[in-house]
Amino acid sequence: MNIKYKGGFKNNMTDDNKRQHLEFIQNNIARMNQASFQVKGMAIAILTALLAAYVAVPINNSVGNSTFLFIAIVPTLIFWILDTCYLQQERKFRGIYEDAIGPSVCPPGVPDLFA
Repeated sequence: MNIKYKGGFKNNMTDDNKRQHLEFIQNNIARMNQASFQVKGMAIAILTALLAAYVAVPINNSVGNSTFLFIAIVPTLIFWILDTCYLQQERKFRGIYEDAIGPSVCPPGVPDLFA
C-alpha cells in the first residue's frame, strides 16, 4: 500500500482506507482508556476492602491492624504501574493518530486551533 521513495513513504491510501485506518487507531485509544478506567476501579475496590478490614480489626491487636495498611501498599503500586502502562500506550496511539492525519491545512488567515 505504501510506495518507498527517496526521503520517506508516499501514502497512496484512498479516503475509505484512511478513514478505516483512523477508526482502528481510535478504537485502540478507546480500549486503552477503558482499560485504564477499569484498573482504577479495581484499585479503588481492593483498597476499600483492605481499609474496611483495617477498621474492622480490634484495636488491641495492633500488629494485625497495621498489617492491612502494609498489604494495601502492594496493590496500590501494582495498579499504579498498570495504569501508567495503559496511559503510556494511549499517548503513543494518539501520536500515531496525529501522524496518520497528517499536517493540518488551514485557509490563510484562519488560526490552527489544534497546533
